[in-house]
Amino acid sequence: MTKICLIGAGSERDREIRKLNRTFEFRRAVSQALDRVALGQSLVRGPLTHPHPGWLYPETVWFNAESSVFYPYAPETSKALLAELGFQDTDGNGIVNWTSGPLAGQDLEVSLAYGTGSSEAPNMADSIVTMLREVGIKVIPRPVPDVRPAAQPWWHRATAEHPRDLLPFENELVELIQQFRTETDSQKAVELMHRFNKVFTENIYHIGLITAPGALIINKRVRNASNPPILAYDWAEDAAIRERFWTPTDQRVGWASGCPRGPSSSLEGMRISSYVSSA
Repeated sequence: MTKICLIGAGSERDREIRKLNRTFEFRRAVSQALDRVALGQSLVRGPLTHPHPGWLYPETVWFNAESSVFYPYAPETSKALLAELGFQDTDGNGIVNWTSGPLAGQDLEVSLAYGTGSSEAPNMADSIVTMLREVGIKVIPRPVPDVRPAAQPWWHRATAEHPRDLLPFENELVELIQQFRTETDSQKAVELMHRFNKVFTENIYHIGLITAPGALIINKRVRNASNPPILAYDWAEDAAIRERFWTPTDQRVGWASGCPRGPSSSLEGMRISSYVSSA
C-alpha cells in the first residue's frame, strides 16, 4: 500500500509508515474502507465480479470459503479504528493527522503503487483514492510498470547484519509454506494451504479487491485439451501439459514455414498451445 513495498524504509516518515503498515488495526481500517462491490461494478456491470479478501484465487483446488476471513465494507468502522490509533483531523481538511511522534501535525498520507500493464488498474486506483479519502486517508497513486506485489517479499529485504523482523503470524506463514513445499500427501497439502489462507486473510496480509471468473477458448480442432485444475494463480494453458495437445493432420493450420509436416508431436502441441494462448 505504500512506497515502503518498493524502496524500503529509508526516511523517518517511511519508518513511521512501515510501523503503521505492520499494525493490524490500520490494515483493517484500509480494508473496510473499500467498497469492493462498487469497485467491481465500475469495471463491468452485472454479477461477474465478487469481493476478494486476498491471497488464494477462489476457483483454485486449494481454496475453501471457510478458510477465508473477509472484513466487509464498513467505513464507520475504519474511522473508529483510525481514531483508536490516535489519528484526528486537527486542521479540518478532511484528512486525519498524526497527533504524536515525529510526524505530529502532518496529514496521514500513503502511496499506492499500481501496475500499468492493464487498462483497469488506473480506474481502480482512482476509486481507491476516493474511498480512502472518505475515511480520512490521503492516497497518492504511483503508476509502476509491471508491478507484482505478490511475487516476492519486497517489504522484508534484509542483510546478515539486519535480519528480517517478522511478526508472529508471518513466522507461521513461513513454517506453513515450508511444510507445503515438501508435503507429498495431497490431502495434507490442501489442509496446509487452508491454514495458510486462514492466517493470511485473518491478518489482512494483502488487501484483496475483487475477483472475476476467466475462460480459455480452445478451437475444437485441438484434442486432448481437458480442463486442467487451477493451482493458485496458474490455470488454463499454464496448468496444462502442452505436449499432450494435438490436432488431426488434415485439420492443422498456420504451420510455420520450414517446419516439417508429420505425425503429431511435442512440437505440434507446443505450437498449438502458443496459438491458443495468444488468441
